[in-house]
Amino acid sequence: MQFNILILDDEQLVCKSLKRILEAEDRQLFTSNTFEEAHKLLINENIDLLLLDYKIGEIDGITVLKRLNEEFD
Repeated sequence: MQFNILILDDEQLVCKSLKRILEAEDRQLFTSNTFEEAHKLLINENIDLLLLDYKIGEIDGITVLKRLNEEFD
């Protein structure tokens, strides 16, 4: 069984570092630098875990969680 993880951070270096740390045979890792891109991945992929930064450009992580909770609840 594969575990899908999405990393959402506006800093590309952070995404690459986390991806390298979390890589394993039983995991598929996705990265995104914007909420919009992450939203598309959440719609199109079966994401099991979302790791997100507290501040993503002009939007904060709490707002992202609220929006996603409303949509995917």
